[in-house]
Amino acid sequence: MFQKFKTIKMNIIFTYAVVFVGTLLFLNILIYQLSSKMIINIKKDTFYTNKEFFLENIKDLEEKNIVMSKKKLEIEINKVRSHSRDFYISILNPNGIEVGEIPRDINLDSRQSNEIVLLEGKNHEEYFYLNEVRQYNGNDYMFQYLLITDYEEYFKVLMQVLIIIELLSIFIAIFLGIRIGNKVIRPINRISDMTEKITAENLDQRLPIGDQPDEISRLSKLINTMFERLDQSFDDQKNFVSNISHELRTPIAVMKGYLDLYRKVGPDNKELLEEAMTAIEEENESMNRMIEKLLFMARKDLENFKLNIDIINIENLFKKLKNDYSSIEESGGLKTFVEAGSSLKCDQDILIQILRALIDNAIKYGENKGIELGYYESNIESIIYVKDYGSGIDSDEVGKIFDRFYKGDKSRNRDNGSVGLGLSIVKKLTELHGCEVNVKSKLGEGTTFEIIFIKMEE
Repeated sequence: MFQKFKTIKMNIIFTYAVVFVGTLLFLNILIYQLSSKMIINIKKDTFYTNKEFFLENIKDLEEKNIVMSKKKLEIEINKVRSHSRDFYISILNPNGIEVGEIPRDINLDSRQSNEIVLLEGKNHEEYFYLNEVRQYNGNDYMFQYLLITDYEEYFKVLMQVLIIIELLSIFIAIFLGIRIGNKVIRPINRISDMTEKITAENLDQRLPIGDQPDEISRLSKLINTMFERLDQSFDDQKNFVSNISHELRTPIAVMKGYLDLYRKVGPDNKELLEEAMTAIEEENESMNRMIEKLLFMARKDLENFKLNIDIINIENLFKKLKNDYSSIEESGGLKTFVEAGSSLKCDQDILIQILRALIDNAIKYGENKGIELGYYESNIESIIYVKDYGSGIDSDEVGKIFDRFYKGDKSRNRDNGSVGLGLSIVKKLTELHGCEVNVKSKLGEGTTFEIIFIKMEE
């Protein structure tokens, strides 16, 4: 049961209801306070108005030298009482005779107050009371005034109205909260339902994007982008599995074929045995090379790989590589072009691995027409290039040659021993080192790979 209150919809309803009801409660309290103060001030104004009206009439009697007898005072009191039945006046003349009356269910303060005080009656009614001494015709008169406030009834009615409003606001807040919650959650639920239906088999499906540039549309775009990446990853994975299966199937089939032939012919045929052992050994080495490259590509710690940066002599490096490939006839003679004393700040081991991969690639596709290994500098760059004079690469394929297992040979033949991993490793190593690899190629003229190093500030 309580799990439901953990949903976004219930949080929206609860938050909206609390904010709405809380705000209205604050306003109701403010209204009650202001209304109470206003009602009390109105009653006080009524009190002072009646008092001043009575005193003006008494003043007229004094100015006209009319004796303020009990009868005259009662007439003036009745004039005020006729306008306000809840206003009482009591006057005590110098002879101790009281004119008018004040209800005696309250404890009157006989002391002179000269200001309004609030008194409570026996039945918990509240009154405004004031007494003062005034002189007329040289005699002291004690005046007492009393006004029944009766605003408690107003307060009760006001409180009841505000409570009813507050209760109604709770229902309104819950109703509006549900409407708003449904409106907010509906597109999210739609996204959730559609996302739940998308599996590895239908990753090409996409969520609809709303017309408004709101958060839901942005979320849909992000999810669609994620699906695109997943779709691409699944395609890459499928291609990877397909390619590696194809590459492994051939050497396994070759080795199995020679083993079957060996079982049929037997160990007496030395020539066939030697041929079989040589073929099995070659296929085994090919598989080892491929597995090593796959393991390198699968390493997850490449981003944390620590470079061993140092200043190396390019001329000496090129001499070493030329000696390494001097015995390979397919290289067609590796020619080097570098100025004496040229140096480069880099990781030598990684650079050697990159250049060997590029030279191996040039040997496989250079058609024995020779290979150039060179180095030159510009103001901001240091560039090492490997160039062959083979058949070149079609412009449509240049952007794909760094993909794993990609080979321009559509038949996927293994005559040159390539499994399509060398250039993908070159790409990975250049990214690891922080340099770039650039390809220039023309059909029938050959291909040039450039390794571009941005010169580091000293």
